[in-house]
Amino acid sequence: MSVTAASAGERSAWSERAAPALSCLPRVRHAMEKGRAVDPQRGANPWHRAERTWSGVVVQAIESWRVVRDQWAELAFERLYAS
Repeated sequence: MSVTAASAGERSAWSERAAPALSCLPRVRHAMEKGRAVDPQRGANPWHRAERTWSGVVVQAIESWRVVRDQWAELAFERLYAS
């Protein structure tokens, strides 16, 4: 998978250089894990499983749409500019 300019820009928008306040996130995560803020029983929660399943379906649908869109754009380009 290639990195497009939009996704590279999107990543830089969330970088510590663009948003210095984000530099504290690794320390916050460590403190939360140390304080056991993570629920070890989360996998047994049916609502959590439903959310994870639905999230996976949405991600797959978006990626499928992107692939189809790109294929149509490539086909249109080839048909239009083929010699």
